[in-house]
Amino acid sequence: MKKILSILMLSFTLLLSFSMVAFAGDISVNVNGQPLAFQEKPIVKNGRTLVPMREIFEVLGAELNWDAGTKTITAKKDGTEIKMQIGSKDITIGNETKTLDVEPQIINGRTMVPVRAISEALGTKVVYNEKNQ
Repeated sequence: MKKILSILMLSFTLLLSFSMVAFAGDISVNVNGQPLAFQEKPIVKNGRTLVPMREIFEVLGAELNWDAGTKTITAKKDGTEIKMQIGSKDITIGNETKTLDVEPQIINGRTMVPVRAISEALGTKVVYNEKNQ
C-alpha cells in the first residue's frame, strides 16, 4: 500500500487564495492521478487547501482517532503519530512540534485539515500542479 500511495498529486484550481476562506468546487485533489471525491468540498484558506479529515487520512492509510472533548486529532501510520487540535496551528509529528500555516477547523460540521501538511507528515510526496493551479 505504501508503494501505491507513494505519490500524492495535488491539483488545485484556486478561485480565491487570500485570507478569507474560498469555497471552490473546482479544487481537485488526486492520489496516484485519480481524483478524490470528498463529501465536503475542499476549501482554500490563506493559500492552503483544507480537506475533510477522515477521508484524507483513510485514503492515505492512516489510523485515525478523534477526541471530541478536546477536539484533538490523532493519526498513526507506519509508526508515525500525528497530533493536531482544532483552532491550533501546532502539529506534532512524533516528538517534534511544528507550526502550520493554517489550523485544522470545523466547517459545516466537518473537521477540515491542511492536505499538504498531513500528506508530508505521513511521508507522502506532494506535487502542486501549477498548470491547473
